[in-house]
Amino acid sequence: MHNAPWVQYPVGRFSWPLWAGAVLGLMSVLLTISLLYLELLRPSAAALSLGMVLLGAVWRLRGRSSEPAWLVWDGQGWQWWANEEGDNAIQLEAMSVQADFQWLLLLQLSRDQAQHQPKFTQWVWLYKGFAPAQWHGLRCAVYSRLNA
Repeated sequence: MHNAPWVQYPVGRFSWPLWAGAVLGLMSVLLTISLLYLELLRPSAAALSLGMVLLGAVWRLRGRSSEPAWLVWDGQGWQWWANEEGDNAIQLEAMSVQADFQWLLLLQLSRDQAQHQPKFTQWVWLYKGFAPAQWHGLRCAVYSRLNA
């Protein structure tokens, strides 16, 4: 297939990194409190440790977006959309597959440098579960463009 059909695929968020971070943060808090209770850690070090965990949690939650971005193949090239309507569309020059596990893709995307805008490089994980009906079309578009 030389030109794959139009594909619009959501770039969502995985839930397992969020849960893994929460478990790691909770374990850090429990370890810090245990060491403080056993008097193996000074109060100032415990406060610093707990502050770092809190700062990490705030930073992670602040960066969460409620709406996914979209990766769009229009039959000729790739675009990055800020939302489903195509607002703030960025024309992409290059895409490379960094990892392919059949149900999960890691892609590196780069902006078209002819647009004279700041450099845009984005690494995205695409998961079949985000939009199972479009997964085959997405994979066809990714690989038809790479082999063209």
